[in-house]
Amino acid sequence: MDFKILECKHFVAPSAKRLITRTVTDYEFDLYLKGDRTIYIDSRRSDIKKGDISFRRPGQSVCSIGDYDCYILTLDFSCEKDNDRYSRNNINTVQRVYNDSIVSELPDKITACSINELATLFEELLEQVDLASVHAKNIVKQILYTVNADNIKARNTAVNTCESAEDIIYKYINENFKNRITLDALAGRVHLDASYLIRIFKKKFGISPIEYVIRQRLDYARSLVLNTDMTATQIASYCGYNNVSFFIAAYKKEYGFTPYRHRQALSENI
Repeated sequence: MDFKILECKHFVAPSAKRLITRTVTDYEFDLYLKGDRTIYIDSRRSDIKKGDISFRRPGQSVCSIGDYDCYILTLDFSCEKDNDRYSRNNINTVQRVYNDSIVSELPDKITACSINELATLFEELLEQVDLASVHAKNIVKQILYTVNADNIKARNTAVNTCESAEDIIYKYINENFKNRITLDALAGRVHLDASYLIRIFKKKFGISPIEYVIRQRLDYARSLVLNTDMTATQIASYCGYNNVSFFIAAYKKEYGFTPYRHRQALSENI
């Protein structure tokens, strides 16, 4: 994912007295810190309050009324625009649409569950002298991943579930640990960056997603070792391991025995 940061500002405005419609030319993210604002995007109404994120895409029409205090972030995913003295209110060409789940699935309004974290990221971005730097872009990526995570939480709440992105992955691993699982594939399921998924998953469950996959596989393998007469090769294949030697080494590291010796020790104890 590549992009240009066209602008990032902390913007405060008094109540607008009339609606002025403009065409959105780029990708716009606004995080509202306070205020009472109504925004119309392609005639869809959104009532904005503290903690809301308004998101607009190129080609949409937008107008709004009300006062606000917000961070604004404008991005160019085409990487074709000049950010020198850029302003949304200037006459700008409409950039081509960026077809990626990081932005294509976002609604007009997202209620931020992580407003303090997002505000900190915006403040850090505002301190960057060079918006083209790798560090500035990494901050923006973190903002985008956090917004996506909040969108998932809000969407799940709307359908009366409590599943966060990390809960979704936890459940998926429990149901699919026997299959081939990669970190990138897990991150893709919830539209998050892999490093960000690791951080929020580890914060909640104490281990990384892949460590949890390994734990589930070995726990199940232990049950098969101690309760069946399956061979190590059969158990390895059944638990998602393609290499039996790797499976035996992982099993011994976890339980102190090879599968064969573990079964033998149980038999001796009996």
